[in-house]
Amino acid sequence: MDTNSTGSTEILAKKESPGPKGTEPSRSLRAALLPDSVKKPFLLFWVGILPQLILFFLNLRDYELVAGEMTDWQRSMSATTAGAQAVLLLGTVVLLVGLRAQHRLISWALCWPLLVAPILYLWLVTYQLGALLPSSVTMWILPPDQVLYDQFAFMMPLIFYAALRLASADLHVSRRFDYTVTIAIAVGLPLSFLGLAKLPRGLLFLQYVPWITLAVFFIFFGLLVLVALLRL
Repeated sequence: MDTNSTGSTEILAKKESPGPKGTEPSRSLRAALLPDSVKKPFLLFWVGILPQLILFFLNLRDYELVAGEMTDWQRSMSATTAGAQAVLLLGTVVLLVGLRAQHRLISWALCWPLLVAPILYLWLVTYQLGALLPSSVTMWILPPDQVLYDQFAFMMPLIFYAALRLASADLHVSRRFDYTVTIAIAVGLPLSFLGLAKLPRGLLFLQYVPWITLAVFFIFFGLLVLVALLRL
């Protein structure tokens, strides 16, 4: 047999030979939790642009129904709210066009503004809605509950997408450790609180904690459990 071919065969065998049994693949070569197809810019059209366009025309219809009964302040506040949604919509369009022009994917860092911006818009609408709609038309022409439902329904696709992307960050830890911690948070944390609540005097210590601290505590751990569920 030719010496060169023998050497090539040995080198190829070394490359294809598996590592020690039970050895985990290199973390740098490990597959991401989400494929690149979920990170393509055109996905913003389906989760951000199209729902917001529908919401824009729904809000315009609602405004035309009640504009005649509005005060000057209510019209001004309606324009502010519409401007906030227009900025959010145009920002999503600019982001989509810019990423496609540069042939880039939606990065993990970009998902933060995609999450925070619609949440701030929903906060603005929820905070102002009671004073925004004239009381003379809220009961029989335009119920506030329907207006609020439309805002949340058509903003939620973008919020859910951004939250899923943020929760699916590729951490530089082993898969086994990743699964263990994620399941412990998603399942173990709520069960721990439930078990503590079932114990006699289990949660009496909470009466000594300021209410603002409790609110921050439960919001933080609620979000932590939600992130773990999305990651799973």
